[in-house]
Amino acid sequence: NKKATFIHCYLNNAVLVILMYIEPKQGMFMDVPEIHKVRGIEKMENMMEILKRARDKKIFLNNEFKELLIKIQLADSNLELDWDDGAGEEWARFSNKKDGIVCMASAKIGIVFVRKTYKFSKIKNVIDMLEIVFVDDYYSENWFIDLTNLKQTIPELYWHTSEGAVDTSSFSLDDLYFATI
Repeated sequence: NKKATFIHCYLNNAVLVILMYIEPKQGMFMDVPEIHKVRGIEKMENMMEILKRARDKKIFLNNEFKELLIKIQLADSNLELDWDDGAGEEWARFSNKKDGIVCMASAKIGIVFVRKTYKFSKIKNVIDMLEIVFVDDYYSENWFIDLTNLKQTIPELYWHTSEGAVDTSSFSLDDLYFATI
């Protein structure tokens, strides 16, 4: 493990060429938390912990989820629903003209991701019994999950994407939506 640094300069057809060799030092490479820090991700969140709490709070049966969606829409008429029950979609998303997508709720277990910019006071009483997670956005890759644990612990949610399609060590809520829809 020879550590070397040198610079070699020479003129080649009136152009100064500088060759530099730097051998990396031990510990020079970043691990995953450092990479996330460079990307501006302060904290990686364990999705399993949140999903477990959500499952403990509520597992939707029969028409309970449809009823919840109706109550949300009645509470805030500015919200537009994106959910296709007939297609078996496992997530419903609500959006408004000002903020875009503001809520993402699971049709299987009691969890809703609410965008921090959305003033959710109108629907607060409707979703209070669910695990409410406030998020900055739906595209930041600041979540991780253990798929084996997901299958064993929360059988209501099924990860549909093929292995490697979504990086389970760093994914977004949009990724979660499409992986489990």
